[in-house]
Amino acid sequence: MTPASIFVYGTLRKAFGHPMHAALATHAQCIGEGFVCGDLYDLRDYPGLFPSADTDSRISGEVYQFDPECEVKALRVLDDYEGCGPHDPQPREYVRKIVPCNLKEGSAIEVWAYVLNRRPEWATLIPGGDYLAWKALKFSEAELV
Repeated sequence: MTPASIFVYGTLRKAFGHPMHAALATHAQCIGEGFVCGDLYDLRDYPGLFPSADTDSRISGEVYQFDPECEVKALRVLDDYEGCGPHDPQPREYVRKIVPCNLKEGSAIEVWAYVLNRRPEWATLIPGGDYLAWKALKFSEAELV
């Protein structure tokens, strides 16, 4: 059985303001904030999640539950956006994978997430695992310069 929800941690989060969030929100409803275990990397224009069993390393994000009638279509659109659709060349940077997720209210569920195929050697590890907070910090540091 596949999950009916997806965990988003970067450009698909509502506050990021990317147009693809609107496509997600058209086919899914936000059921809350949550976290998955792993390392989060800054890949310059977007983040990448590398899963880990280390429960001290948490990545913040939002969980969306798909409308059952639209789930397959929505996942196809998101796969294309993330560069892991059937027509994207190999090796792909991301793969859509089932990961455990803890919701802020305390329950645990399995969700889809776009995860990196391999740990990036050159990328910057994002301390705290929150891409939006990281981007805000980088923006405020740039204003000070």
